[in-house]
Amino acid sequence: MKKWLLLILIIIASLITLYFSFPATQTDEFQTTFACAPQAVTRQIINKEKWPKWWPGKKINDSVYLFKDCKYRIGKILLNGFHTTVYHDKDSIKGLLQFIYFGTDSTQFKWTSVYHFSKNPLKRIKESREVKRLNNNVVGLIVDMKKFFSVPSNVYGMKIVEENITDSTMIAVKQ
Repeated sequence: MKKWLLLILIIIASLITLYFSFPATQTDEFQTTFACAPQAVTRQIINKEKWPKWWPGKKINDSVYLFKDCKYRIGKILLNGFHTTVYHDKDSIKGLLQFIYFGTDSTQFKWTSVYHFSKNPLKRIKESREVKRLNNNVVGLIVDMKKFFSVPSNVYGMKIVEENITDSTMIAVKQ
């Protein structure tokens, strides 16, 4: 009888410990910087017609895009990013993908998400794995977006070469 009571107390104590070891909310952030003018990124992202060009996945409809095994429901498009809900099956996470000015020739992509966990300690374990998986999918999306935006011919539609001007009529003087 004492062994069963001790076993039940150990299970209850471990559930309480498990409950308090996982926070009620989790805020995740990921950022990466790449060489592309912020104005060029803005032109590509705020124009929905250009999305199939730079989105690394598949377009399902006007507001839902697919990347690997997750769907992205695009919410409000801002001048410096967009709100999105990333979901896979019944699991979802809301976040904000921003592009931030990082100098005249650099931009930073920044993903921020907040997730509120269930009060059930066993559900929290499952939810934390799913949130981690969804956030890893977003990180993969940002890495692929960085690859696109780091190539000037992708962004501007032409090859841009920096070289010295040999024709003196091409030189302009500014007073």
